[in-house]
This record gives sequence, structure tokens and C-alpha cells, in this order.
Amino acid sequence: MGIFATAGSKFYLGTTASVDFTTYASALAAFAADSYTEVTPMETIGDFGDSSTDVKFLGIGDSRAQHLKGSKDAGVQTLTAGFDATDDGQIAMKAAYLSPQDFNAKIVFNDAPVARSAIVTVTIAAPGVFTWTAHGLAVGDAVQFTTTGALPTGITASTTYYVKTVASADTFTVAALPECHL
Repeated sequence: MGIFATAGSKFYLGTTASVDFTTYASALAAFAADSYTEVTPMETIGDFGDSSTDVKFLGIGDSRAQHLKGSKDAGVQTLTAGFDATDDGQIAMKAAYLSPQDFNAKIVFNDAPVARSAIVTVTIAAPGVFTWTAHGLAVGDAVQFTTTGALPTGITASTTYYVKTVASADTFTVAALPECHL
């Protein structure tokens, strides 16, 4: 589990009240296309990640208790905002609360990794294989491309793509949407 610093993070509420969940890709595309309003001022956005219960076991013949990892609990996401009746985000939150439908929401963390840049080459194939010596990327990592010339068909400059496969320490392929790991 990653650690996320919440200081400096931002919470946004979307305008879409319904999403097409027929496929993961359609849901992700609808989420990305939604318009979002920042809710301010936020005091806390809660904790992220699972915590495990402590299971204490003391056998009849043991002289020492064992502590084992028990069931996981995803917790409850609690958002705390300072009241501001004129904040567009809080006005949207009140309208969403009164609505019978669900709305998109997103949190943007302040600790995004520092952007790196490198010269890469790509094969003109389907899929294109990108070569970047010792890239250090993993499946799901976000990447963007720029060029002084032309990019291969299907790749648009300054558009976010996601690493789809890592064939070696020096090569990878990309996709327009991240892989779903449910």
C-alpha cells in the first residue's frame, strides 16, 4: 500500500449523476470527461488504504502471545470542510446530497512523482513498442510524449497514456486507458 500525504491535496465533485458501467473503459472515459468543481476549504480528506485487525492468540502450552494479522477494513472516508456558503464546490456538494443519484468525485494528491523526461524510440507497429533505456516504469504508470517531428499514428502529443506491458527493462507498450485490476 502506498502512503499518501493529504496536506495540500484537493477534493473535487463532478457533475455527472450517472455513468455507463457496461465496461470499465466506458466508465473511466465518462469519469475523465466529467466537469469537476473544487470543494474548499477542506480541513481533512481522511485516511486511505486498508488496516488489519490484531488477532491475539495464546495457546494453552505457550508462554508467549502471538499477534496475527486479521481481517482487513477499508475504513470510512470522512471529508471535513470549513463552512463557506458561497463556495461553488460546497453548493454542488449540497445539491448532490439532496439528489437521489451518485456523483463522481476525485481527490488530487499533492505528492505526485516528479516528472522525468528521456529520449525514446518507438516501432511503427501495432502495438508500437517504446524503447527507453532503464525506464523503470511499471504497468499502469502514466506517460506523455512530445516530439520535434511526428508521432506514430494513434499517439497524440501531451496526452496521458498508460503503460500496458513491460517487455524488458528497456521496452514497454502503452494504452489509452489504464488496465482494470478488480
